[in-house]
Amino acid sequence: MSDLSPAKQVLLPLANAIFELSHRRCMTPVLVTPAHVVLHPDFFVHLADAIWPFAQREIRFDWYRPVGNGLIWSGNWWASRRQKQINQLLCKTAAQTARVATMQLAAVIGRPGGTNREFVIGWSDDERPLPPWCVSIHLASKSRNDSINQNSVMPINLREVA
Repeated sequence: MSDLSPAKQVLLPLANAIFELSHRRCMTPVLVTPAHVVLHPDFFVHLADAIWPFAQREIRFDWYRPVGNGLIWSGNWWASRRQKQINQLLCKTAAQTARVATMQLAAVIGRPGGTNREFVIGWSDDERPLPPWCVSIHLASKSRNDSINQNSVMPINLREVA
């Protein structure tokens, strides 16, 4: 494992669990965070890199967003700008590694489709109910005052997932 980057070493157990849920249990894994938590674009690059050896196909991150107008529209406008940043970084990485990964805003998270389709991973906030073909992987939880602190990060029990 010494040839792996530190980020990949950390994300490898999560990547393995994501693959097991999708491939063996035919469920779409969804990364769930509190609504005010935004994952850094590098997270998706490193996660795609860690999942690639398992998936061996294009990876698609579905960012589960509500459909509507008003505040929802403004939130989706911000999300589309963030999506563009993430895709630019994923595209830059794909040019160097030939491993394709994309992020899309989705009103519905994709179903697992076997080895002939993209490998789908969802991302959602904890306020949105997930479709029945999805299984949540909580990356953090809210504390009593609805803010994230180091003590509120929940460990993922990968033995239960895999």
